Amino acid sequence: MCSKPLQLKSVRSRGRALSLVRDALLAFLFPDSCIACGAPLAADLRHLCARCGSELRARPGSLALPEPPGPRATANAAARVFYALEFEGAVRAVIHALKYQGRTSIARDLARLAVPAALCACVTPPDVVVPVPLHPVRFRQRGFNQSELLAVHLAAGIGAPVRRALVRTRHTQPQARLARRERLDIPPDTFRGQAGIAGSGRILLVDDVVTTGATLAAASVELLKTGAAEVVCFALAGTPPGDRTG
Repeated sequence: MCSKPLQLKSVRSRGRALSLVRDALLAFLFPDSCIACGAPLAADLRHLCARCGSELRARPGSLALPEPPGPRATANAAARVFYALEFEGAVRAVIHALKYQGRTSIARDLARLAVPAALCACVTPPDVVVPVPLHPVRFRQRGFNQSELLAVHLAAGIGAPVRRALVRTRHTQPQARLARRERLDIPPDTFRGQAGIAGSGRILLVDDVVTTGATLAAASVELLKTGAAEVVCFALAGTPPGDRTG
């Protein structure tokens, strides 16, 4: 009866261990170059040179969420997603380094930068922080969930607990490979809410990057269906307005 939770816990532990080893190896192989432009780094700088680092500043924004798939769970369904940074230039480079090169230590620095925008999005501090989950297949491939890493560090800055309140039930193509119309086509059963979220108050739902908002819309509706009182959608970065029509 208890084998499945133990197996999932074991998978997460192995994933974290692999990501730590990968981080250490990358730090050894590429210790002195800027992630964005490849220029040598000064000893007191992390990840980015001074020029590219100047691009890494908060530029909070928001975009309207699309109509979620299936019947709306409640009139309280989130209408917008808020974000801290614009997904371009050095911001795009460091997020890609986090996701695709396994440089997981970047998540802490990005989350610290995003804390003020997350608090503004919530108006009052959230009661629970929930990451958008990866499908188990994608998690095994990557070894970590970048949204969960960001959520953990955001939660630490905000002073709220983290809950894995969602399970991703469909293994789909990475969003970066899909056209806008395909990104909007999220099946209504993409996520399943975990029991016990009822009465959690205000939930801050966290993802890494938002382009259309379809994933966050579907995930937020599932949280409301499971019993959450309110869901605020937040992403570390959002695509600039001119890039949202492609």
